[in-house]
Amino acid sequence: MRVPAPRVASGLAVALLAAGLAVVAVRAGGGGGKVASRAAPTTSTSTTTTTAATTSTTAAPPATTAAPVPPALQQTFDQIKAEVSELRGLPWLAPLDIAVAPDAEFVRQLNAVNQRDMHLDRMQGDGDTLKVLKLIPQSTDYIKTVQDLYGGAVLGFYDPKTKKLLVRANGNTLSPEERITVAHEMDHALTDQHFQFGPATDALDRADKQEQNTAYSGLLEGDAKTLEAQWANKYLSSKQRSQAASESSADASASIIAKTPPYLLDSLFWPYTTGRAFVVSRYRAGGWNAVNDAYRRPPDSTLVVDQPNLYLAGKEWAPPAFPDLAAATGCTPVRTNTLGEFTIDELLREHLDGSTSDDASDGWNGDVFGTVRCGSTRGFADRWEAPDAPSADKLAAAYADWSGDWSGGHTRPAADGRFSGPQGAGRIVVNGTRVDLVLADDAPTADKVTAAIGD
Repeated sequence: MRVPAPRVASGLAVALLAAGLAVVAVRAGGGGGKVASRAAPTTSTSTTTTTAATTSTTAAPPATTAAPVPPALQQTFDQIKAEVSELRGLPWLAPLDIAVAPDAEFVRQLNAVNQRDMHLDRMQGDGDTLKVLKLIPQSTDYIKTVQDLYGGAVLGFYDPKTKKLLVRANGNTLSPEERITVAHEMDHALTDQHFQFGPATDALDRADKQEQNTAYSGLLEGDAKTLEAQWANKYLSSKQRSQAASESSADASASIIAKTPPYLLDSLFWPYTTGRAFVVSRYRAGGWNAVNDAYRRPPDSTLVVDQPNLYLAGKEWAPPAFPDLAAATGCTPVRTNTLGEFTIDELLREHLDGSTSDDASDGWNGDVFGTVRCGSTRGFADRWEAPDAPSADKLAAAYADWSGDWSGGHTRPAADGRFSGPQGAGRIVVNGTRVDLVLADDAPTADKVTAAIGD
């Protein structure tokens, strides 16, 4: 997936934008979101992202009705294909199936791929969880918002399942922005041929390993983003690069970006910005060979993508022991997975400054959350494992500062960690290197969840 350079650097905790396995390119438009990661801002004409798939299916691929590629356009594709191979230092191992489609047909095929791969139950659970966390408004139609974001912003996509690349174009010539899109998507196709990231990310998706898939997307999009910048700098003039940037910012998708909750935008752009910084760190260490090596040991957490030194040190993580929250409470299960460093950082940034949020979320060694519905109320618990007790205390202190604004009570937790207000209730419990955060719509549900996790 490719997105033109956003006016803000932010991150999609990609797995939360469950738009399927296709690697797509989207316009960033002129919308705004906050910067969630500490990655250096990018300077190329466009930014790119792969959304980690949250869906799997055995359905047949969607029928395609793309028009035959005109000879002049095919010549452009062949030229970019050769240039991408030369820059990336990898030969093409198989023919490339590339086509163009006008707006309506392009959106139809993109929607078909997304529907093919969609885990509707996971997406609904993610949406409910984000509402409990107050990372998206309670009134948000999460699935529709995600679909609208992609339908309005995508410029092109590469589908690892069918090995097809489709570009949104209404004419027989490509604008600078569309040519950058082609180079970006061709990088995905080329690296998939060599490193088989399609089957790898599909396996993570099927296992519902959301954190690992999000981290992998940082490698994929960081790779394509880095290649894209090299290609644009070598094969486009300064005027063409400026034109591509103006095409992105002036696009009609700006209205969609503007009404999308900031967390979803941050999650969408995270692989483009933080992922690119990760890949650039590898490239500077040893060129494309060092980037290639990362495919043999892909990053498996948002933390190590955000901090490449931890990736180099071989930092590992494991989900802590966590009870079946639905069974323990007698409530209806909604979602269970891992939040990860990125989402906790985003959560804290809702009410705390960036430095405090970064510092607290850095102490991540794995977590597991569960969301349930108890009648008409929702309950949530996340168990976070820190590398040491001081890191756990730092996170708990940040939670304590954050909790009053989250609940609307604007007071710190009591001595037992409980807090409440007109917007919800919860509890913070620290036990050595473990930090439990409980949130609920009301105090009785918070107490029920607290008891269920053994606190």
